[in-house]
Amino acid sequence: MKDDLISNFADATHTKPYIEGKDIEAYKIERIRYLEWGTNRSPALLRRPTFPELYIYPKIMMGSMTSGIYDDTGLVSNHSVLISTKWDNLALVDNKSINMSIGKYYGVKGDDIQAIKDDLILNSKDFNIKYCLSILNSSFAKRFFETIGRSGVGLYPDDIKKLPIKKIPLQEQEVFADKVDEIMELKKDLLNQDTLALEKELDDMVTNLYKE
Repeated sequence: MKDDLISNFADATHTKPYIEGKDIEAYKIERIRYLEWGTNRSPALLRRPTFPELYIYPKIMMGSMTSGIYDDTGLVSNHSVLISTKWDNLALVDNKSINMSIGKYYGVKGDDIQAIKDDLILNSKDFNIKYCLSILNSSFAKRFFETIGRSGVGLYPDDIKKLPIKKIPLQEQEVFADKVDEIMELKKDLLNQDTLALEKELDDMVTNLYKE
């Protein structure tokens, strides 16, 4: 991405809120800049192999060496940010990159790709995305990534796909999601309130979940 497409301030040309991996910490965005958008250069010159719908829906964004945040405001990013969203958000999206990703990851072709996509969409309805974020930001996830040899050297999208998300009733997931909301709200506060105790409480909840 060309640096001159990015501004520290929003203006008539730089209209799209933009982050990079280094701008993220657990449950908090440290910095938002603004990307030139709707011109003959951008998004036309951007080479990230994604699709517009990936940014529209509620999503998890994390740097390859950082923890994740939740976003539902349409933030965009460069390649240093890994983006995850629920499959049911993409149910009506017809995009070759999605099909290619499914085919490559599961080793299937043709009609089998759609069959797997249908299963993924159905299964994703059983998960709250903020519950998933609480697991992704947990010490459990860190230990898991260490077992596959990725912790400390940066994560790739396929690494995140391997992280086991324990299925529990949606009502029970809400407890985790509410805690995520509480932490994110406090981290937005300009008083820079200490959330370490809350984050430890949430981490312990995830740890206990995987002991069951």
